[in-house]
Amino acid sequence: MGNIFRELGEGGRIFKNEQAFASEYIPDEIVKRESEIKELAFALRPISENRRPQSIVVYGAPGTGKTCTVKHVLGQLSEYTSKCFPIYLNCWNYPSRFSILSKIAEEVGIFIPRRGIAVDEVWAELVGVLKQTKKVPIIVLDEADVVAGDEQGIFYDLLRMKENAGIDVGVIAITNRGDVLSQLDDRVRSSLLQSFMEFKRYTPEELKEVVRGRAKIGLFPGAYNEEVIGVCSGFGAKNGGDARIAINLLWLAGRNAEKDARDEITLKDVEGVKGSVLGSLKKEKIESLDELDKSIVELIKESGDSGVKSGEIYEKVGKNERTVRMRLGKLESMGLVEAVFSEGGAGRTRVFRIRR
Repeated sequence: MGNIFRELGEGGRIFKNEQAFASEYIPDEIVKRESEIKELAFALRPISENRRPQSIVVYGAPGTGKTCTVKHVLGQLSEYTSKCFPIYLNCWNYPSRFSILSKIAEEVGIFIPRRGIAVDEVWAELVGVLKQTKKVPIIVLDEADVVAGDEQGIFYDLLRMKENAGIDVGVIAITNRGDVLSQLDDRVRSSLLQSFMEFKRYTPEELKEVVRGRAKIGLFPGAYNEEVIGVCSGFGAKNGGDARIAINLLWLAGRNAEKDARDEITLKDVEGVKGSVLGSLKKEKIESLDELDKSIVELIKESGDSGVKSGEIYEKVGKNERTVRMRLGKLESMGLVEAVFSEGGAGRTRVFRIRR
């Protein structure tokens, strides 16, 4: 038997820059987010003038360009001034006050030993280093709604660092949920009420421009056509205006064409991978959940198409109602479950079922 890779050959000329389809890719130009870019830049510009930046909550549905836009603006800010020090972390990986502080400390060069140390020790070391540096940390907490309960004290720590430690810090909290403020402590909420930025869902036409722009970066000319762009963007529009779904669909369709050693993506390629796009995204989301979230999803899944009432979920999960309500809101925003109102003897109640 010959070498399988020689048998496969080089494939078609589809991808000019396949990295452009990766979730972490940040294009030089962010399409259809010009006003949000300006607003973020205005909030952070005081750093260049030795003034305190404005902290801000960025919220919107999945796939609306929140993270991409924030990283783009921070990249431009770093080019413009040497006075900022961006620190990005995803709260899925750092969900507690201690883990967030430890990660920030590591980013500024503090060694955190493997042995258990107190949060206060990490805080004291972090404050000491930040007082010596001439740069202002801009701390981006992506998926900020994952931080729950007492762990939300980290928001107060960071937002009040100027008052409590004399250190200028900017905080950008990114979340899929518009009600995230209502879940926060009063002290934190008061600091963020004037700094709330919504990323609205892309319209079908806007989504088409986003996908077209990414295709120009990532695909060879002639490897796609406007029909392919239209179907990919239409699919993303039908699934919540999610640009990630549309871009991922185009990428998988390109891989399909490449597998057959063709030089152009066809509509058949696109149609053939639609199921794979939604399935892989859902699997990725479920795998990222903690045990409590997974148990709630499993409970709702067991109820089938009829769904399960919110009150039953509170009772069966065995956690306090506020905690479960927050988790249900997060699962809704992730597109894993959906809720409908049901009329009954006790009035209206929400019924949850798995989103198809």
